[in-house]
Amino acid sequence: MPGKAATAERVRDLKSQIANLSAEEVGDILFLEISPGREPVTVYSKEDGSPVLVPSYRINEVMSLTDSEGNHRFVAEAKDAPEYRPGTVKCFLHKDSPERPILEMVGLQSATCPKATLASDHSKRMHALHRHKNEWIAYQGYVEDQKEAKREKRLDEQLDATLALARGGQK
Repeated sequence: MPGKAATAERVRDLKSQIANLSAEEVGDILFLEISPGREPVTVYSKEDGSPVLVPSYRINEVMSLTDSEGNHRFVAEAKDAPEYRPGTVKCFLHKDSPERPILEMVGLQSATCPKATLASDHSKRMHALHRHKNEWIAYQGYVEDQKEAKREKRLDEQLDATLALARGGQK
């Protein structure tokens, strides 16, 4: 028995075929699903092959989505999508992320995120901004404060060196 995603994909394709029929030819064609439930159904993105969990009550809507060129965005079978290659960048809140020591200094040691398959640092920033906005603001504030402190220290050292040169090497 085919899964819900495969059924929704076939329904989508049949609807596009039916759209080309005349009113007499359509007759009594009826699509009906009773109580679709909320269990997740896995579909696959045609853009990158990533699996996407969709509540079953939204499966027909999702399977009908198209891109700017009119191509369907999701398919029911992984074999019909590009090979999925998950990223290797971890969320900054991941328990094994390189930012963990800083998070502990900031006081965010209890905040965690299991996401470990982000595609790039840009994806990591976007994930942080959308999923962990307050934690990201706290983390960025701490990092900026540290950069500012280093900048101030370097400027003070430069000023001291310049003043020492102006005095002729005397302190």
